[in-house]
Amino acid sequence: MSIALQGDCGTGKTSFLNAMLKDLEEINNITTIYFNTWQYSQFKMSDNLYTSFINSIVSKLKQKVKDVSKVEEITKTV
Repeated sequence: MSIALQGDCGTGKTSFLNAMLKDLEEINNITTIYFNTWQYSQFKMSDNLYTSFINSIVSKLKQKVKDVSKVEEITKTV
C-alpha cells in the first residue's frame, strides 16, 4: 500500500506521518518503510528514484528479517 499526503508547508504532514508510522510499527506490528520522493522531484534526481526506493526496501527488510540470506535471495529476483 502506498499513501500520498499533501498539504501546505507547516500543516502537520510530517507530524501526522511520524505518529501514524509509530502506531503501525509499535501497536499493530506492521513493518513500514518511509520513502520521501520530494528530493527527487525538486533536485531533478528522478534517474535515481527507482534504485533508491528499492534500496530503502531492502535495507528495512534486512533490519527486520532474522535470516538476511532470505532477503538477499528475494531481492536477486527483482
